Amino acid sequence: MPTQPLKVYIVGGAVRDALLDQPVQDKDFVVVGSTPEQMLEAGFTQVGADFPVFLHPDSKAEYALARTERKSGKGYQGFSVHASPEVTLEEDLARRDLTINAMAQQVVGLFDDTPVDDEIIDPYGGQTDLKNGVLRHVSEAFSEDPLRVLRLARFYGRFSGASYPQNFQIADGTVALVKQMIEAGELEHLTPERVWTETARALMQEAPFAYIQCLQNLEALAVLMPTLAPVIKNQVIAQTLKERLQKLARIKSPLEVRWAGLMLGFALAHSTGGNALPHLEESALTDWLKNVKSLSNRLKLPNKISKFSESMVASYPHALTFSGNDSDNQAYHIASLIQMSKADKDRSQLLNLLRLFIIYGLSIDEDEFEKAIDAYSHVTIIDIDASLKGAEIGEALWQKRIERIEHSLN
Repeated sequence: MPTQPLKVYIVGGAVRDALLDQPVQDKDFVVVGSTPEQMLEAGFTQVGADFPVFLHPDSKAEYALARTERKSGKGYQGFSVHASPEVTLEEDLARRDLTINAMAQQVVGLFDDTPVDDEIIDPYGGQTDLKNGVLRHVSEAFSEDPLRVLRLARFYGRFSGASYPQNFQIADGTVALVKQMIEAGELEHLTPERVWTETARALMQEAPFAYIQCLQNLEALAVLMPTLAPVIKNQVIAQTLKERLQKLARIKSPLEVRWAGLMLGFALAHSTGGNALPHLEESALTDWLKNVKSLSNRLKLPNKISKFSESMVASYPHALTFSGNDSDNQAYHIASLIQMSKADKDRSQLLNLLRLFIIYGLSIDEDEFEKAIDAYSHVTIIDIDASLKGAEIGEALWQKRIERIEHSLN
């Protein structure tokens, strides 16, 4: 095969987003007709030893040599890569996941990313699929990489957001291919870390639940999050989670709050209607916490994410009782929430929990809670009997804090 003349192309997401009139976040480039030695001589820095990817000396953008891939093992890492000056742009684009990500535009060169012209190089019909709102695999090679199932669901979630009115759907052939992959056990080769990385990115999109619903529709959720799949199967719960997570996205909630919002599905499973947070017996709370911890361990969640969800379960009975306006015990439950979350030192976690519960239907006055935290925080040892000793001191402080909160409520 003859060597290709050196040409540089901007590829993938940058081309796709520009066609959608969306902001271009990152630019990735493919270099045809070059070698690693030539890239190094030009001042580029190679990233790793296994992939022919180089960082631009000034912009630090990624420039990859045109390459082909061949399946050589199980999972998303089981590939052998071939990069050489003979590999064409069309061959490089053929290894990509979706047609909308397999488009390119030639630029001036390695040190000038100005497009040569307006031509979009589109050998696999990406522009047509983009116009029609279709997510379609480029080739049967899609089935060789199970990570592409998660990327497919993430793109579906991304294009379900308000910024994309096209109402994207997954091509029937792509759905069938994914189900074949699941039956072949390909998804079982994904590491927990990769599953969580894609899930975290999807939850931070405009339509967080669309990713989860897509995995459920593809029958992949039962493999990746087996305890959650039966909960999502309930259409009322699924619709409730969709609406609530949408609200969390609109107020720019952090990742741990959005994940916890998804974990509230286990509580909704005990609701007779499936859309209102129920009172839970101790055994139900125990099961809920067990499910939360099980998923945290399965996906190897960061400590901050898992601990917030566990705090949510622990604080739930107090928030529920307070929301019910039980005047005899309001101050006690508020004090318990403050103590559990250490809100007297940093109130951000408790306020995030309260906003989460409010969005899921609990009647909580956030301003009133802020005053209660202030009242709790201002109680010190000088406010109790100086003759007390040992455990009596802690109990006296606790009672004084409840009194102060009661006063703030009144």
